[in-house]
Amino acid sequence: MSTINWRAQFRDTGPFIGMEELRQSHVFRLLSGQEKFDDERDAGDGDPVVPEAAQANPIYDAEIAALGQQWELSQAERQQKQKHIQDLTEKVVNGMARKQWVAICKAPRKLPRFSAWTKQQQRFVVDMMARYWATGVPTNPPLADRRDVTRFMKLLSEMRAEQQEFLNFAKEVNLTQVQRYNYINEFIDKYIHLRMTNKIRHTLRTYPTAYEPVTMLPLAPPVGAPPVFAAVSAPLELGRVPICVMPHLKTYTDVKRQTSFLELMFPTGDVCPKAPNDSHFTPRDGTYLYKMPVSSDPNVSLLSAQQEFDVVTSPSALKTLLDNSAPAWDRQWELPVTVRIVPGTQPGTHRKVVFVDKPLPPRSMNCLERNTRGHKHTVRILVCKRVFGDEPADYSIWEEQYMKRKKAYEARLLRKAENRQKEMERQQRKKKKKNKKRKVKPAECEEAASDPPEKRRRLESGEQPDPEIRVDADRDGGDSSGKDSSDDEGLQIDCAGQEDKEGGQMEEGEGGQMEEGEGGQMEEGGHENEEGQKNENLPHEDAEECAPEENPSAATGGVDSTLNSSKAPDKVDVDDTARPSAPGGGEVASRCDPTTPKDTAPPPSSPPEPGEVREAAGAAPAGSAAGGKDGDPYLHPPPGLNVHYRVWQLGKLRLLLRATTHAMRETKNAGLVRYSVHAKVAYQPAYGIEVMTRPEVISQWFDCLLRPNSRVVRVHLDPISQMVLAAEERSFSQLTEEFAKYDTGFKPPYGLQVLESVLGELTQQPPGQYLLSHDSRAGAFVRLSRASAPDGGSLKLQFPVSPMRTLLESPRCLGLDPSILTPYNTRYGRVPATFHYRDTVELGEGGWKEHWAKKKEQGITRKKKKKNKSGKQPTDAPPAEAD
Repeated sequence: MSTINWRAQFRDTGPFIGMEELRQSHVFRLLSGQEKFDDERDAGDGDPVVPEAAQANPIYDAEIAALGQQWELSQAERQQKQKHIQDLTEKVVNGMARKQWVAICKAPRKLPRFSAWTKQQQRFVVDMMARYWATGVPTNPPLADRRDVTRFMKLLSEMRAEQQEFLNFAKEVNLTQVQRYNYINEFIDKYIHLRMTNKIRHTLRTYPTAYEPVTMLPLAPPVGAPPVFAAVSAPLELGRVPICVMPHLKTYTDVKRQTSFLELMFPTGDVCPKAPNDSHFTPRDGTYLYKMPVSSDPNVSLLSAQQEFDVVTSPSALKTLLDNSAPAWDRQWELPVTVRIVPGTQPGTHRKVVFVDKPLPPRSMNCLERNTRGHKHTVRILVCKRVFGDEPADYSIWEEQYMKRKKAYEARLLRKAENRQKEMERQQRKKKKKNKKRKVKPAECEEAASDPPEKRRRLESGEQPDPEIRVDADRDGGDSSGKDSSDDEGLQIDCAGQEDKEGGQMEEGEGGQMEEGEGGQMEEGGHENEEGQKNENLPHEDAEECAPEENPSAATGGVDSTLNSSKAPDKVDVDDTARPSAPGGGEVASRCDPTTPKDTAPPPSSPPEPGEVREAAGAAPAGSAAGGKDGDPYLHPPPGLNVHYRVWQLGKLRLLLRATTHAMRETKNAGLVRYSVHAKVAYQPAYGIEVMTRPEVISQWFDCLLRPNSRVVRVHLDPISQMVLAAEERSFSQLTEEFAKYDTGFKPPYGLQVLESVLGELTQQPPGQYLLSHDSRAGAFVRLSRASAPDGGSLKLQFPVSPMRTLLESPRCLGLDPSILTPYNTRYGRVPATFHYRDTVELGEGGWKEHWAKKKEQGITRKKKKKNKSGKQPTDAPPAEAD
């Protein structure tokens, strides 16, 4: 007790002084404000007043000062520890930034010199270019930004001379790289060969082969004001729009995997794309609307009774008529035209309608054109994720979220296989244990298990529980803790197989519901067999494994369901709708909880009314002649694809255009935005991004024009390594500005005048089949020919079995675009079309040794020079930096 009392007394008084004595000390009274300092208090006679406690105990002040100094030291140690933690955090962040992948291609020739601008100056210019990329540099910036804008414009104007020198150097190097333009991937070459061969066969089977020239139509714009091109109505839209997943390019991205799936997603034969649940391809026998000319489209005949139009065509045909430039006029193309009499909107009336189909395949193609056609589809597979079924899709998901959910889904399938294997091993061990207790040999047990009469005898005698009863009890929620396994391995396997057949329900244990951080719900109904999922194609798996979640904007936008439907959505079983969210790339993150079950389905489709925007959610069932469902007379596209019909007014003509939407994504400001995906093949990836050509700009601009409030996704890739270099997004206004930026010589008003003039001449022709053709001999005119007897006609439509492959004698002379920022420019702070900046190092007093010591702390180590066989450095190696 004495020891405890002594410890308590020592704890109360402290090792130096008691609390009462501390309160009477001079320092405590000064700090607490009870007394003033010597220069602030006075007794009246000029002498300071000294407290009695301070006169009696002067040693206590020194002890208290020592305690205060000790507290200050502890605070300094605490701050140093916090700084150390902050430095470690920055080190980790910097390490992750260094590990971020950026597309860097090996240059065929080294740069001749370093840049005249420092690293800091180029970084400032790159940051300002990224800041004003979408809006442009303001002419009258705010006062806070006026200084930076002035400096940016001054540096940019001073860099023009260096950029011009760099462009001349890149042009000289490009003239020696003709072998790059004559290269084509083996899979791309085979795919294009099969696709063009089948297209030529279909052309010869569909259209006449003998024609007689009728007249020559001018391609120059006529005199007069340009026509007005405006949207009138959107009477029909069928199918599901894919989800746009913008590639973030933070990891290595290429299209090698997409190249191997070209035949599956865009088949070359007379079949439709195969859905994930289909075991075979569906032939093109009228079940679906796929690769069918507009002149043979049954939906157009139904719309002719509801809408007034003079011309029916597709965007590819109008692009062909637009892309004819002076002074060469060397483009060669052919367009089939059909003039037909169709029923009018009023009973008993008829009118003339012109059908302009897609252009016919070319007779020859070089490797550059083959690469462009092939990667047009590989990029669509990369960016557009198809949606199957009738569930709503999540159009606001990011690429990181999509990849995370995809990996989580694959990990879940792997865990399910492991759990099933562990369960079988546990059953085997339990069986051996029971056999050992009964003193039955394993061979005799296996023979008894394989003998059906013996099995029935054992079950009737009550020696073992009935596995079928156990399975039913588990499904009904009964307790089977005492009878959780079967004594016979074969019965257990049969039960597992039956369980998969009856619904493929996953066990809600280790392989059941995933956490929210792992990617949300995965597909639990239908096809959950691991072997089937492993052998299934990845693009279909990507689309199938996405969990379409509730999206209010998508539902109200009318993409996944029919508009003006008064029916409420029916309840659907959670097991049939709980699937992983579909991909998407966007400017905002997904607002949906990935673990929230979807209990609702979109309303069923209903027959469209005149003038109604028809946007059906599903495709026609296999075997249906009309392709519709629930009395729908329209022919639907295959599952995962879509088609829409829009009526446009071009001057005095009305056009019905049939087109498709590549993908759609939900943005923060504009809501749901439709996207057209295009590929840009880059043949100078080591030096920058090539400028856009006239056909490319016209095609992308016209795609945005025909799809109101839409944008273009432009993916730049290297055709040799198939590596994605950059991905950019363009709006309609930006594409319009690119006509003057790239000096294409194309003026949209004049192009619309040419369209109105040519199509107006076609409407004056009598019914029949025609052919619009153009070559270098026609010049500024297009030749109109009418079909004649097979043995007559002066113009024969002849095609080779497959387009001939030609080689370029000289590379295409395209310059680099100094206004496009790639991930490489953004990360390293290098202005496009400039030389490398000289990375100067400011050494301190410690020299190189101190410099590399700091780099080592950041995780950067020096690369050791390679040595030859003699153990010495090569003579041509640059001198190593001194330590």
